[in-house]
Amino acid sequence: METQSEVPPLRILSLDGGGIRGISSLLILEHLMEEIRDAEGLSYVPRPCDLFDFIGGTSTGGIIAIMLGRLRMTVDECIREYREVAQKAFTPKRMTFLPAPPKGTFSATALEEAIKNTSKKFCTATECASQRQVGNPTNRTCPHGMEFRDATCTKTAVLAITKDNVDALPTLFTTYDESTGFDGCPIWQVARATSAATTFFKPIRVGRDGVEFVDAGFGYNNPSEVLIEEARRQFPSHPQIRVLSIGTGLGDVVSIGSTRMGIIRALKSMATSSKKVAARLENQYGESAEYFRFNVAQGLQDVTLSDWENSSTISAHTKNYLQETRKQIQQFVRHMTGCTDKHKLPAIAEIAGDPAGKKGGSVVHLIPLLKNKNFVERPEAVRIKRMLFDGNTQVALVGLGGVGKTQISLHIAYWAKENLPNYSVFWVLAYSRASFEQSYAAIARELNIRPNTEDKDAKTSVKQWLSSDQVGPWLMIVDNADDASILFDSPKHQEGFLKYLPHKGNGLTLFTTRSREVALSVADDAWLELHSMSEKEGTNHFRKSVHQKDLLPRAPFFRLPVDRVDEMRQRGLPGGRAYGQLPLDDLSHMASDGRKDEQRCFKCGNNGHWARDCRERSDDEDRCFKCKKKGHWVRDCRESSDDEDRCFKCGENGHWAHDCYESSDDENRCFKCDEKGHWAKECTRR
Repeated sequence: METQSEVPPLRILSLDGGGIRGISSLLILEHLMEEIRDAEGLSYVPRPCDLFDFIGGTSTGGIIAIMLGRLRMTVDECIREYREVAQKAFTPKRMTFLPAPPKGTFSATALEEAIKNTSKKFCTATECASQRQVGNPTNRTCPHGMEFRDATCTKTAVLAITKDNVDALPTLFTTYDESTGFDGCPIWQVARATSAATTFFKPIRVGRDGVEFVDAGFGYNNPSEVLIEEARRQFPSHPQIRVLSIGTGLGDVVSIGSTRMGIIRALKSMATSSKKVAARLENQYGESAEYFRFNVAQGLQDVTLSDWENSSTISAHTKNYLQETRKQIQQFVRHMTGCTDKHKLPAIAEIAGDPAGKKGGSVVHLIPLLKNKNFVERPEAVRIKRMLFDGNTQVALVGLGGVGKTQISLHIAYWAKENLPNYSVFWVLAYSRASFEQSYAAIARELNIRPNTEDKDAKTSVKQWLSSDQVGPWLMIVDNADDASILFDSPKHQEGFLKYLPHKGNGLTLFTTRSREVALSVADDAWLELHSMSEKEGTNHFRKSVHQKDLLPRAPFFRLPVDRVDEMRQRGLPGGRAYGQLPLDDLSHMASDGRKDEQRCFKCGNNGHWARDCRERSDDEDRCFKCKKKGHWVRDCRESSDDEDRCFKCGENGHWAHDCYESSDDENRCFKCDEKGHWAKECTRR
């Protein structure tokens, strides 16, 4: 058992504001990442989201923090994208010798559109990530709103202040926040809030209560102090820190081409506040290895906030600065790589808890879904819980889609969190290869595991860590494990993800699946089938979900998938509110936006399906815009060869490539068990 002093230091990245000068911050960060790559002998430049535990920023530094932390960009991707955003957003609406107008010098709409485009281009949703992996851009096809909150990403925070009280402490928008007031805020709104300096961009109203925000650059342009304090709150068991603070080259004297005195005063204020914070932190940490500050001291004073065309000047001065600070850079890399030794696993007490509960550290609870406060206890939940904790290390819950498998698993996850203080809880989404990899990447970040390569070693390291007998107890939920081709090795020799699930150690694994074959393969006889709710259970669940209780006595009984009701309730859709505001006779025909137009989808305006089931289509009736053929939605489209319905994988007619599974030469002989009568995918023998 490692002592508290051996817990890896908490790594914090802080980014100043400064308009287009944010390019300087990114060039410095890129150089540092490349130096770390060389020092650790990596074959790739590490992403900041994989190296740092906490990323934050103010103003345009906040936008960069969102790109690096929430959207998980590489520094190279961030530089390219930030240049695009700067070009679109930091162009003055007009030039004049008069003071800047109250609504700001630059177009807030242009900034909003630029951030929305970036969010779609780098959307982290599984569908979009999968599209980009095969070379399809998602900036035009992404249907997601990209909420800023995300429990699986590196903890990210950006600063803003309320317009009504600019002297108050800044508000922190964080990816891990659970408050109701800012629930559902999209990335673009948070980016606007952190960059809404009144001299530059107009303020923005955010959240349920419409709080008006301006950026925190004038008082907190260097957010390091605020971020250090917040990071310590989020990671209380880390006694040591490693802070990387990067400035934007704001000097003592700001000379810009514009004569708008408001901008000049604003930049001077930003420069002054940044220097004061830097001086305080340097005095506090001195020559220790806990705090490093990099900031181009000279050469950028004459670069205006919006001078994106002059980015070459920024690059030149930044490269000169990097040459001048080689010793400081080497010192930073030495201390940073020392605390991210990829051959050393983090402290057991820190990750999984001490079984005796006598030593320092905390367990990890990585549950990306909120607790369902309206959960109705079902007999199956009690039985599956008993199966898990009475000697079975792997248990499976089987049932059709929508019967409540995920909700029961979520209930068990939170039950373990609240009643088993020594248990860590992990949640793995297994409905696609991309979702599985993202889940394991999140676990690796939470466990401070630094892989040798970006993908394979991360999964292997997580498995090795959780398989150790020295690690404290843990519970893993593997949700939506429906596709056997993802779990098991495929005919094309693609690795199945079952090999990355720990099969020993002090852990328990609960699978949810629609497939009995999968359940038998992963849990042998330790599986339970879940059926639809009984009338009594459904009534109790509905009573908990609605708010207008007086309508219930005259409500007819009807069935809805339990996950649909819970999802609509959590998103503020009819499952939780509007159901109590309409005659219940209309419920079976209510659209997803709460209107009474016979299941009219508010996304495309057509009847007959819920908004969640809506996929874009072309003008022609049901014509797929991917293959231009009628008869199926784009999400259901799989490429086929020129011959009608000829599978391009096996060359035979009659099925899509997606449905093709290789078989042996004999008619329908399974190559896994060598028996006739079924495809390899349907084989339950391992």
